[in-house]
Amino acid sequence: MIHTQVLKLGFGNDLFVQTGLTEMYVKFRWIEFARKVFGEMKDLDLVSYNVMLAEYVSIGEISLARQLFDQMSQRDLVSWNIMIHGYASLPHGDKDLVSWSKQSHEALNLFHDMQLANFLPDKITIVSVLSACGDLCALTTGMKVHKYIIQNRIEIDIKLATSLVNMYAKCGDINTALKVFNGIKKKDVF
Repeated sequence: MIHTQVLKLGFGNDLFVQTGLTEMYVKFRWIEFARKVFGEMKDLDLVSYNVMLAEYVSIGEISLARQLFDQMSQRDLVSWNIMIHGYASLPHGDKDLVSWSKQSHEALNLFHDMQLANFLPDKITIVSVLSACGDLCALTTGMKVHKYIIQNRIEIDIKLATSLVNMYAKCGDINTALKVFNGIKKKDVF
C-alpha cells in the first residue's frame, strides 16, 4: 500500500524514499521485498548500505548482513560498528557454545580488519569488542583495548566502565574489575 503510493506519487526513484522502504520491509521481515527495492536503487550510498546492514542485524540476520558488508565497495566507521556489534551482541538464543564462540571471534576478527583498514575505534566499537573479549575470556585482548582507551584519553563513561568491569569479571580478573568499578565517579543502575 505505502509502496504503491510512493510509486504513484513519483517518488519511486528517490534514494531517501527507497532507503526508507527498504528499512520498513526488513523491519516487517519481508526480506525479499527489501532486497528488491535495495537492488533497484541507483547510486547507492553508504547510508543506504548501513541502513540495510543495521536492519539485518536488528532482526538477527547476521549472515545476510555479512554478505552485504562483504559486497560493499566502501565502508565507514558506522559500517564496521554495525557488524562488530552484530557479532558481539547478537542474542545467542538456542545456539550452542561453539556457535556463540565463533560469533565473538568474528567480532574480534572484524575489529582487527577494521584497524588494518585504518579506521579508529570509537566508544561504540570498544564496548562491542569488550563484550566479545568477555564472552571469549580473552583477557589479553581486553587489556590491550583498555590500554588503548587510556592512551587515547577516551572518556570512560558509565557504559564503557560497565563494559570494562564486565569483561574483567568474565575473564576472572576480579581485582581489576573492582578497581575499574571503584573508579566510576557516578555509579548508576540502567
